[in-house]
Amino acid sequence: MILVTLALTGATGCNKKAQAPATVWYELSGTDGNLTGLTVIIGSERKTFAKDAYGATTIKASATLPATGPSVLPTLAVELPTPCGTKTIALSTKETAAEEESQRKSEGHSVYLKVTPSSPIPRAVDIWIDSTGDVALGSLTLKQGQNRVYELECQPSLELRSGGNVLGPLPKVDGSATKAVFVTTKDQCYVYRGVSYSKDPSAASSAGTILKGKHVYELDENVDHFLTPAPSATRGESYRMELVPVACP
Repeated sequence: MILVTLALTGATGCNKKAQAPATVWYELSGTDGNLTGLTVIIGSERKTFAKDAYGATTIKASATLPATGPSVLPTLAVELPTPCGTKTIALSTKETAAEEESQRKSEGHSVYLKVTPSSPIPRAVDIWIDSTGDVALGSLTLKQGQNRVYELECQPSLELRSGGNVLGPLPKVDGSATKAVFVTTKDQCYVYRGVSYSKDPSAASSAGTILKGKHVYELDENVDHFLTPAPSATRGESYRMELVPVACP
């Protein structure tokens, strides 16, 4: 469930000049973790869902609309980056556009809308890039760090490229145990390992796996700390995965 709060404020003046268009503030919140990190369209605005302190998916965005302007409900949607182009999934509400419009005209009124995706959010895989240069996957340009990509099976075979050079084929991830993919464009060795924060001696950190000699690697767990080591201590017990550069053996 996603909640949308709209606050409507107007501007008045003693000289009785024409009022400026009202500013409508939208605040969306919900518990669907699959929306985390996705771009949401609200009218002409694009914002990003992010987790709040309670682990819910939240977004805050503002848009300036006339008090009698059209409803933005038909525009509500999320965008999913895929190798075959951007996929859009509409967000629907139980309230009609007329009901939302009627409430939005009341200055200072708050409106709560229940919003759900019109279809399930498909599985995504994180692709981690170590280079600041462009890495291409189909129609996507991947940036350094984490890239959450959807529908990797949209084409029967895909290659990762950099500067016109083929780095390697994209691993088959649909239905597999692969949780993430690491792509390097450098002549560099890395270690991929688990770091344990536990009082239990049997839960020791792993020695890890040295990654060398290739450009593309499948990872069976996602990465918590990328290119920088995990901290030496944390509050409470946990287990984290790090992927960091090391000297080649």
